[in-house]
Amino acid sequence: MVRGEEVTFGNFNVNEEFADTVLGMQWMTLRGPATDLYSLTQTPGYLTLKCADKSAKERGVPALVCRRMQHHNFMTKTRMYFNPANSNEKAGLMLFKDETHQLFMAVSQSEEGRTISLIKVGADEDKVISTESLPQDATCFDLGVLSEGTSYEFAYSLDKGETWKTLATGVDASYLSTATAGGFTGTTIALHATSK
Repeated sequence: MVRGEEVTFGNFNVNEEFADTVLGMQWMTLRGPATDLYSLTQTPGYLTLKCADKSAKERGVPALVCRRMQHHNFMTKTRMYFNPANSNEKAGLMLFKDETHQLFMAVSQSEEGRTISLIKVGADEDKVISTESLPQDATCFDLGVLSEGTSYEFAYSLDKGETWKTLATGVDASYLSTATAGGFTGTTIALHATSK
């Protein structure tokens, strides 16, 4: 018996090309369809997100497109083209449990220049776990997360995946667990853009 290409249990690989004009059923948004915040037709073959005036911490509909985390051990990566217009805009790859439990690997612009940071989003405050300077003209970023069950490693590439640099390693995965955060809906892997 041969497994179908769309089987997503056990060990599997998925390569999302965003080739359709609508998101597949495996993709979700938060609290609403968010169709005014993303596009699959603006640049065919890419998911385009607007930097919305809502962040994933807030109630309301943010520019966030996600899919469920289905395994404790996994690797995910994405290529992002992003040129922040100001110091408020940031975009990247997020592990999202709820409004107060997130790990956000985000590219942004500061007074010192372009940076990539891993931000631990919390109820009371956000904590920057790691941050690194990027070339000011960098606009193409490969972002990746490796999960080893109890910890995450976050990495990025500036040369389309030829070489990778670790941003943070040994990040405690229990922060996003039901035991720590509560709830029952599980954690998602998200693409997120915000101007807040």
